[in-house]
Amino acid sequence: MRRAMSTAISRTIDLRKGHPSERNLPHAALAAASRAAADRCALGERGLPLQYASNTLGTPNFRSVLSSFLSREYGSPVPAASLFTTNGVSHGLELACGALARPSDVVLCEEPTYFLAHQIFKDHGLKIVGVESDRDGLRTDVLAAKLADGSLPKPKLLYLVPTHGNPSGASLPAERRRQLVALAEEHDFVVLADDVYQLLDWRADKLPRLLSYDTAYRERCASAGDGGERDDDAAAYDPSQTPPSGAGEKSGSDGHVVSVGSFTKILSPGLRLGWLEAAPSLLARVAERGYLVSGGGVAPFVSEVVAEVLSSGAQNEVLDSLCADYAAKSSALVDALRAEGLFEVEAPPDGGYFMWVKLPDGVSADALLPVAEAHGVVFLPGTRCGYEAQFGGHARLCFAMEERDLLVEGAKRLGAATRELLAAK
Repeated sequence: MRRAMSTAISRTIDLRKGHPSERNLPHAALAAASRAAADRCALGERGLPLQYASNTLGTPNFRSVLSSFLSREYGSPVPAASLFTTNGVSHGLELACGALARPSDVVLCEEPTYFLAHQIFKDHGLKIVGVESDRDGLRTDVLAAKLADGSLPKPKLLYLVPTHGNPSGASLPAERRRQLVALAEEHDFVVLADDVYQLLDWRADKLPRLLSYDTAYRERCASAGDGGERDDDAAAYDPSQTPPSGAGEKSGSDGHVVSVGSFTKILSPGLRLGWLEAAPSLLARVAERGYLVSGGGVAPFVSEVVAEVLSSGAQNEVLDSLCADYAAKSSALVDALRAEGLFEVEAPPDGGYFMWVKLPDGVSADALLPVAEAHGVVFLPGTRCGYEAQFGGHARLCFAMEERDLLVEGAKRLGAATRELLAAK
């Protein structure tokens, strides 16, 4: 029966991959930006930089343009000296772990969490400890109690996706953001805020990013005024020279939050371009990584192409289009899931890529997956999203990649697979 059903399915509907639709990739905008960058390149050394990026933070032009863009989007100053160019969120996490922690240090992770981050922490020999979450994200009350009574080991880092979380879709409320940063300052650990979905938000009232609560960062922004700081105010040194003495040492001016951003979800994954935003004293420690001292700032060519996208206003148009499209897609998928009468969407999306779905009692996501595949739909089992906790009764569904009609059909197939599994019990 299942074999016959499989042959009748034209193709598998993929609710598993956290990828954008090919239709949503801005080919025309990036082509125009590439042509503009090529015109600058033709000017030789007066145009596009092709030399090593001697400033380990990234090219000054890109960071200046990015500073202006983020300041407008966030509605608060983002000093250029507080920005550090990376090859994306994963690269940013890799650099931050190497600079801010040592093997055997503890990294706390909200649970459920972005499952592929775990491997980065393991690669650095960090001990991963889970912290409970609910529909509003990380339980800061639980974290505070466990830090106070010593039932949690002293952490060096804490990782979370504070806005439109992966996989939960949850956004940490303002009061929890404030409490989390206060705990980081009190207990002296650094929060790695994966802000890849911060700008992919279709709510009327947007939450300020977690970094805006960081005392050292707020003070820096206040002193920066309009965000225009000299590059040499931060860790801008020539990697062919000896690094500045003591630049990587912890000081009282260190911040306690690193915002890790990326163009992956808002422009194109293939660019492999992102940024760290933090107090310059924290970025100075990242800038001393041997990878950067040897190679210099990353992605000088690609970052200048993206600077053209930002300067032209095309990124704003892309963001508006994505938010409208994803809002409609997520709503269609939620409605279709609810129509099946089997599933509970724990946080109906108002941003991001994912929704966290509770399966009927007694249904295991791991057991459901092969049945769903036979029905022509795939998803990510919740068990992939926990480290200490288990989420076998949950599934992560991505609404970004497939079109609306396929999302609706995918929900129907998932419902049919679930009913088949329940009937077999």
